[in-house]
Amino acid sequence: MTSNIVIIGVGGIGSRHLQALSKMTRPVNIQVVDPSQESITKAKLIIENEPSSQVKNIAYYPNMGSLSKEIDVAIIAVTSGIRRKVTEELLSVSNVKNIIFEKVLFTKIEDYYIIQQLLIERNIHAWVNCARRSWEFYKSLRLLFSDVNYINITVSGKDWGLGCNSIHYLDLLAYLLDDIKEINIDISNLDKEITNSKRSKYIEFTGTLKGTMGPNKFIFISTIFDSESKIIIESDICKCIIYETVPIGTAKISKKSKDENWYENKVEFPIQYQSGLTNLVVQDILNTGDCVLTPYDYSLLLHIPIINAFLSKLRYESGPTDICNIT
Repeated sequence: MTSNIVIIGVGGIGSRHLQALSKMTRPVNIQVVDPSQESITKAKLIIENEPSSQVKNIAYYPNMGSLSKEIDVAIIAVTSGIRRKVTEELLSVSNVKNIIFEKVLFTKIEDYYIIQQLLIERNIHAWVNCARRSWEFYKSLRLLFSDVNYINITVSGKDWGLGCNSIHYLDLLAYLLDDIKEINIDISNLDKEITNSKRSKYIEFTGTLKGTMGPNKFIFISTIFDSESKIIIESDICKCIIYETVPIGTAKISKKSKDENWYENKVEFPIQYQSGLTNLVVQDILNTGDCVLTPYDYSLLLHIPIINAFLSKLRYESGPTDICNIT
């Protein structure tokens, strides 16, 4: 049976989802929706030599009017400010079984709960694309930290996108813990100035974001000018310093042995790009009804504290607002 896959939005990340889907190993029809002809043209160029024999057809549309009435998997890769509206429009024209959302999910707190209720009413399975859960390196790391008493995670570097990417690392902490406990976030060390994002009409934060998830701590630091980006994960029996350098990452992993001594090992791992992950995730969904990505309800519990924290910062600096324009 041929499955219907839809991508809404083929800008930067959406085009990489399309590139990955062109490698599917089971029969699919792919439908792409984007009002920008420029984005569609660029996406076509990316995949012109890619499609496997299992991709039966790729169709491109400027709107959702021509989409199939039955969709097996939809990937919603538009920006956060319009994601609720786009999701509601899609569900008004098609019966969708599964959805993969890009992050940051939404800019308004109410949107998280409105879409959650809509998913429940339509019996739609949904996940959020915090893709490190798909990396073989982080899967192995999760096993390494499985029996620890606590985990602390620090992410630091120059302009790595504190606003739009903190959710990735909070999700990584939850993934390693296999649990979400009460989340508290301290915004007192964020920089006063709120900057423009590289994406038009969106913003970014710099400085330091601190917090706890139960007894576990996280610190996210942006704009360390003399340091390359790194991730430090510490526990009572393991410590890992990770550099996600392209195309091969490196990690220094220290483990505490039974004799109470620490032993360090350096490992290398391939950086796994979105263009080689989405096809695997979608195939898992089609084959089993599930995948390794973060379930929507679970991701909501991670998103809400971060959005509320950034909203507090915005209100303190600029006055009342219910919109946190990060994407």
